[in-house]
Amino acid sequence: MPRPLAYSTTTANEQTKLMGGLLAGGRLIIFTAPMPPSPESPPGEARKLIEFLFESPAFDDPVNGVGTAKRMPGAYALLTGRAVWYRTVRADGYVVFDGTVGLPGDEDDPNLVIDKVDLEQGALVTIQEFTYVSPTS
Repeated sequence: MPRPLAYSTTTANEQTKLMGGLLAGGRLIIFTAPMPPSPESPPGEARKLIEFLFESPAFDDPVNGVGTAKRMPGAYALLTGRAVWYRTVRADGYVVFDGTVGLPGDEDDPNLVIDKVDLEQGALVTIQEFTYVSPTS
């Protein structure tokens, strides 16, 4: 197997800026389990719990390949369920990537942190932190 590419910090920052542009005006959608095997797979049995809108661009200026999402207004849960994973979608509906959801301090270190994962229909949910990390190696 070939050795993985190693990117400079400048390249990682540019990749993160590009991702912020891709997601500009797009959506971040949180689902219940199960998480599909890839972003190319439909959500299947997972139910959509809540949806947030990205700013344009979606991220602040990256530092060392890490982009932090610009603040998104809170949103209300569409139904009752446990938040497990999310999907990011461009403004035109194209799926970009999936990831896991968690609480502050979770040991599995999710890149989307919300204030609660067990949601009741109609509950206001806020994003505590959402980061995108470009690969550097």
